[in-house]
Formats: sequence, structure tokens, C-alpha cells
Amino acid sequence: MQLVHYYYDERDMIDFFLTTVSLLTIIYALISCYWLAKTGNLASPISLYAALVMLHFALPGFFWGIGAAPDFVNYNNRAFAIDAALYSLASLLAIQFGALVAFVPRKGLSLTSNRPVHLINWKSFRIIFIVILLICIGLIARLIIIKNNAYFQVSRTVQGELEGPFYAAFRLMEVFPLHALCIIAIRYWRLGQAATRLWRNALLGMIFFEVLYWLPSGRKEEVILALLLPLMIKYLLTKKLPQLRILIAFFVFVLILIPFSYYYRSAMIIGGQSESLIDFAINAAQVLKGGGREVGKSAVVVIVERLSLLEPLSACIRIWEKGIWEPMLGSSYAYALLGLIPRFLWPGKPGFHYGTDFGHAGGFLSPGDWQTSVSVTFFGESYLNFGVAGVLPLVMMGLIFGAIYRKSRFSVHRETWTFLYVMTLPTILYIGGTFALYFGGLIKLLPFYYIVGRFMESPNSLSTYMLKRLE
Repeated sequence: MQLVHYYYDERDMIDFFLTTVSLLTIIYALISCYWLAKTGNLASPISLYAALVMLHFALPGFFWGIGAAPDFVNYNNRAFAIDAALYSLASLLAIQFGALVAFVPRKGLSLTSNRPVHLINWKSFRIIFIVILLICIGLIARLIIIKNNAYFQVSRTVQGELEGPFYAAFRLMEVFPLHALCIIAIRYWRLGQAATRLWRNALLGMIFFEVLYWLPSGRKEEVILALLLPLMIKYLLTKKLPQLRILIAFFVFVLILIPFSYYYRSAMIIGGQSESLIDFAINAAQVLKGGGREVGKSAVVVIVERLSLLEPLSACIRIWEKGIWEPMLGSSYAYALLGLIPRFLWPGKPGFHYGTDFGHAGGFLSPGDWQTSVSVTFFGESYLNFGVAGVLPLVMMGLIFGAIYRKSRFSVHRETWTFLYVMTLPTILYIGGTFALYFGGLIKLLPFYYIVGRFMESPNSLSTYMLKRLE
């Protein structure tokens, strides 16, 4: 009898443990989502982060482990893939813990409790006024952006001709019509009242208008949000998932949009930005028809690279452990507070954007590329700040999201708090961002929209609330 001995090199061991850890994370995420779906909390930050970690970290890790995915861009990052998989799981648990602590119902409420009996809803006339106001401001900002050659995605890294102290303000106002869409969706799916044809047509018209504006720009996130946020709002208010055919159509659309947007932007760069929008579309269609040969990437590779965030997290751990990146010790979180200072008051305010520097440190970018930004991810940023102890800020992040979600479930001002929670969803869903860029915007946006929401409730609701707080 001959004994066969198997000798595993270091890569085989990494693949084995990476597959195991990733598979356990997938199982845990599915169990979390299933349990929360039974309690009507599938749109909570607890379940959303479970799904996001599974999509962006666990599934790529599993497929990498079994050899069914493209290899890492930088081979040096692969040795830290197991650490990244474990840290992504620890980060998920930290955020879920914080969200659960904030969301644990009190005063006789439970996870399955129904909405409050006496809700203070928005007034239709005030909704129409705010929606028209947001759309008008947004249209003016969009015209200014287009006029200053800052509309296309490839122009945003250099800010077109819009660079200056008011650049961030224009970018914020640019998404006001998307926020107006969310207000209409909340009114359309109001419980206890039959939706009229007016609100239905307004909702469909705004969705079409938003997709029509963002799609030619080469932006994916806003196109997806214009379709996804109304679906999320429906579930938040009715606890009913969209029909299966709608969900399938949405996911198919996203899978097509990801590579098309990449090829479309590549066509802009190849063809030059002086061409017309129609020429851009024709070039993008030709690149897509060629299977990505012009840019050297197939559609499958583009999708995998766009969805997978395991290598960026691996790179964060590597450059921390190897001393390539100096520990930030919370400085990147402090940037969010500094971002509150308007640029016209602080002309020399830094951009708080280090995705390009990280791309070079992590070995993703060529030496001459100083325009491309690589996703650091919220998890990677926490590690670059505090190492393994970076899970502690993530607990606080979970507390913030969980507290807002709880108010959207149990507050009598449910429509206002639902709107505020929906405003946090882009930050929750885009897990590849950094704290200063996304939370800095939320710090300015949420107080403003809280006042707007209370204004839409009734003439005296906000003033009455303020008087009670002063007593």
C-alpha cells in the first residue's frame, strides 16, 4: 500500500483558510438576514451590513479561495487575505452590536411591534412646496455644473471648470432632485391612505428624470439609488418586498450597468471629451460589443473588481503591518468635523481625500497615475487608524445608524425619520467610502432635513417641539 503525502505551500494554506472563513461569514450573514426578514427589519443597518459584507468581502474571498476569481492586482496583498476576511467579519459584528444596542426596543416595544398609533404625517401642500423647491435648486445647480464642463464622471476628479470654494455646495445641490424623489416615495407609500394617481405619476416621472440625468454622466451610484431608494422606502413603510420580477430586473440592470459604465468612461477617455454625448455613447457601445478588448477587461472581470473590496482591505492591513502607512490615530475621523467649515472661509482647506495616495501605497496604481482613486473602505480606514482596535469606531457607526433606524420604526414623526434614515442609506450602502467624505456630508445634511421634515408635518409641529425642549 502506497501512502500519498500532500504537501501544501503557503498559497494553498491561504486558499484553504480563506475559503473556510469566507464560507462561515456567508452562512452567518444569511442567517442574520433571514432572522431579521422574519421580524420585518430587512432594511435595518444590521441586515444591510450583513448583506454588504457577504457581497463585498465573503463571496470574493470564497471564490478566490477556490480559484474561481481573478487574482489580486498586487500579489503582495494576497498574503493578508485571511487577515482581511477575519477583520471584515469582526467589523460586521462590531457594527451589528452597535446597531442592536441602539435599536433594542424599549417601553414594551419589540422587534415585531407595529408602527405608533398616532402618526404625525406630512401635509400634502407642504410636500409639494418642498419638492418643487428642491427640484428648482437642483436644476439650477445641474445647469451650472454642465455649463462648467463638470458633468461627466471623468471630469469630476479634476472638478471641470467648477473648482473653487463653492464646488462642494454645487455637488450637494445637484442631488436635491434625488432627495425630492424620496419625499414623493414616502408620501406615495403612506400607510392608511390610498395612493392617488398624482403621487404615482410624480414618483414614476422623478425616477425617469433622475435616471435620464445620471446615466449619460457615467455615474453608477446615483442611477442605482434612483431605482433602489424607492424600493427601500416601500419596504420601510409597508414591510413588503417588491415583486420577484422587479427584484430580478433590478439586479440584472445593475449587472449590466457596472461594466457598461466602465466601458463608457473608458470611451470618454479614449475618444476625448470634446466629442458629443452621442459620440460618447457610440464609442461605449463599440467597446462593449468588443467585450472590453480595447481596455483589456471583460465584463465579468469589471464586475468582480467593482464588487470585491477584499484586496483593498488586505492592502490596508499590509501597509499598516509593514510600516508603509503611518497610523492615522483618528485623524481621518476628525476630518469630518473640519469639513463643516465652508471653503470660502478656509480657502486652503485640504480635500480630505487620500484614495490616490492609498492606491500607490497598496500597489494598485502605476507611478504616473495621480487621478485614479482606490476605495479604502470604512473597514480599511478603521484599520489604518487603530489597527485591530479599529473595530471600536465601527461600533459607534452602528450606534448612529441603529438609533436613526429605531426612530424611523417607532417615532410618531415616522415620515420625517424615515426620510432621515433614507438619507443615510447611500453612506451605509457604499461601504467602500471613507468617513470624512460621507459622514461629513451627513453631518450637514441630516439637521437640515430634520427641520424640513418637521416643517412638512404641520404649521406648529416644529415650534411646539422647540418650546417643549426649552421648558
